Amino acid sequence: MRSLGAFVLLAGIGVGLFVYLPTPVDRTASLENAQQLWAQANRSSIPSPIPVTSRSFAPHITLANIAPPVP
Repeated sequence: MRSLGAFVLLAGIGVGLFVYLPTPVDRTASLENAQQLWAQANRSSIPSPIPVTSRSFAPHITLANIAPPVP
């Protein structure tokens, strides 16, 4: 029982430190840098071969065609 108590205590300390300590922050990140990266991504983006359309779910439409195609 003593080892179980020690494990629970250490696990609690570990979780507490994980929650208490801040996450590392990249100090070189800025809005201008993000805007430059966004502009570069837009210029170098390749158009998608699949057209993007708006779709909605309709439960009465079957997703699979059961009948074989006519030659």
